[in-house]
Amino acid sequence: MFDTERDSAASRFAQLGLMAIETQWLANFSSVCTRRAYAADVRDFAMFSGLQTQSELLQVARSHVLAWRHHLQAQGLSPSTQRRKLAALSSLLEHLVDEQLISTNPARGVRRPRLESHEGKTPALSLAQAQALLEAPDAHTLKGVRDRAILAVMLLGGLRREEVVMGCSGV
Repeated sequence: MFDTERDSAASRFAQLGLMAIETQWLANFSSVCTRRAYAADVRDFAMFSGLQTQSELLQVARSHVLAWRHHLQAQGLSPSTQRRKLAALSSLLEHLVDEQLISTNPARGVRRPRLESHEGKTPALSLAQAQALLEAPDAHTLKGVRDRAILAVMLLGGLRREEVVMGCSGV
């Protein structure tokens, strides 16, 4: 009877081991949103590639990853979405390397779309525009003095309109 229980436990353990690769990998992420997005991304890759079993996942090659990247681009997905999807797949494949189920990560070295930098592209006021804005409220009224003070803090602190409104909600 002891052998039967041990065989049954070993069988259940083997089944869990086969089914739990994605679950183990996803457990590494603390964010529920990340887990949900990454799981969807990997399912998307599996559907695109026709993968149905774990053994098929272990046979993924760099050409599969490149073909999927091309497919993502052809779908017109934003560069950030493409990057996330490729990052999810690469992370899963890296987990398989860590678990010694594959020798190398076929997604390693596959270039991801560049993200456009928004640095330096924020529209800014010129010095003359800022000065005109500060001088717009009437300096001879209490409301005008208040508005000038708010504008000065906004301009000097680099605050957005929403940040100023939230900070002044009691005014």
